[in-house]
Amino acid sequence: MRLLLALLFGTTLLLAAPVPKEKAKVKDEEAILGKWKIEKFDNGGAPGAPPAEDIDSMRFIFGKDNEIKVSVGTDKKMEIKGSFKIDPAAELKTIDLVMAEPYGQTSLGLYELDGDTLKLCMSDRPKSPRPTELKADGKGVA
Repeated sequence: MRLLLALLFGTTLLLAAPVPKEKAKVKDEEAILGKWKIEKFDNGGAPGAPPAEDIDSMRFIFGKDNEIKVSVGTDKKMEIKGSFKIDPAAELKTIDLVMAEPYGQTSLGLYELDGDTLKLCMSDRPKSPRPTELKADGKGVA
């Protein structure tokens, strides 16, 4: 559980979708839907980075009705469900991840979506302020 939370908080993630999106401009609310794999993980040099095999097996699955699943392991040894909310109209596009009970934590972040590349920068701990730029700051993770 701590491993998954460590991956979610205080990190900048570069996610790549396995299937290319259409060339036409798609709204963020539609473009974010699907399964995303971590291509790059940056926690700003904070201690406690998760093992490479856990990063490689982690998937973010954004579904309709603002549902999200975050899983680690090919056998889904750890899975957290929750909801997400994006604001593509904000000057810096925002994303809120609300994890369901028993975790019940909310992480505030920023996102950038460019074709098949999704960048996420999440707050370093639950209830921390939203990051001000798409960059890991190394403060550490919960």
